[in-house]
Amino acid sequence: MLESLKLLQEKSSADAFNTHVLPMVYGALLSSHPQVQDRALQAVPLIARSIGPRDLREGLLPRVQHVYSKANILSHKVRALICLHGMLSALDRTSIVEKIMPQLKRTKTREPAVVMAMLSMYEEIGLKHLDRQLVATEIIPVLWAQSVDERLRVPQFDRFMQVIGKLSDRVRTEHRRHMETIQRVDVQAAAVEELFISDTPEGTAGDSSNGSFEAIVKGQASLCNPLAGLPVSQNTPGWEWDAPATNEQPLPGGILKETRVEVDLMGSSSLDVMNGRHAAGPAADINGDDFGSFSSFIPPPKPPPGKQPVAS
Repeated sequence: MLESLKLLQEKSSADAFNTHVLPMVYGALLSSHPQVQDRALQAVPLIARSIGPRDLREGLLPRVQHVYSKANILSHKVRALICLHGMLSALDRTSIVEKIMPQLKRTKTREPAVVMAMLSMYEEIGLKHLDRQLVATEIIPVLWAQSVDERLRVPQFDRFMQVIGKLSDRVRTEHRRHMETIQRVDVQAAAVEELFISDTPEGTAGDSSNGSFEAIVKGQASLCNPLAGLPVSQNTPGWEWDAPATNEQPLPGGILKETRVEVDLMGSSSLDVMNGRHAAGPAADINGDDFGSFSSFIPPPKPPPGKQPVAS
């Protein structure tokens, strides 16, 4: 039946083929009989292009990879690589990077047949499926390491040099184009910045901020003193809270009268006039001889509401 797989694919519908034929192919790939497994590997390229991406990615690909990793027969390993190569055109970039590339790197066999089959896969992956960064870092170094194997012959070595040259040319061309694009953008940005600076009036561009900062540091800018430039009068009093707390007025005989308003807890006020402080200022001695008794400083009690004070 595996030999008639192409005929079955042509005569049956897509649903019937996926329902009845594909499970048979999956079972043949996992068979323990080498001949059945070899027939199934030969049939894989025929059906890889006709099944859906999901069936290919989740059904056929894992089984072919299993055959490749577990195969002890060199021909089976090479056929599995040929099957994987045939699936590349139907796989997306993520599947190639996450599933195909790691398995190729894990391959320890250095037989020329296997290495050359891997070289064909690397060539298509590097030219059609990966960007220049991955080609330069993930593919070219591996090919250089494989190309110096002593088991290779001269035509095989020349084939390696050909593929490495193609991939290197691609990296060189695309990366140079990318760098030229970046350089062109930088030149345009510099030209726009220079044009903006030339159109800006002198003193309003970047020098003004530097000058202001320098003036702030040196204490010469107007930002440091908001009142700088305003006329200042020597006789102009300061702020209201700078005025003395008491209002001292001279009385005859060099005696100062100090008026103070005291507010009690009920909101009423009493005028306390203290006489007897000489103009000598703080040096004056407060005693009974100069000011009388201390009781004169205490205001008389307030009469109750509605009663007149009694004259003494």
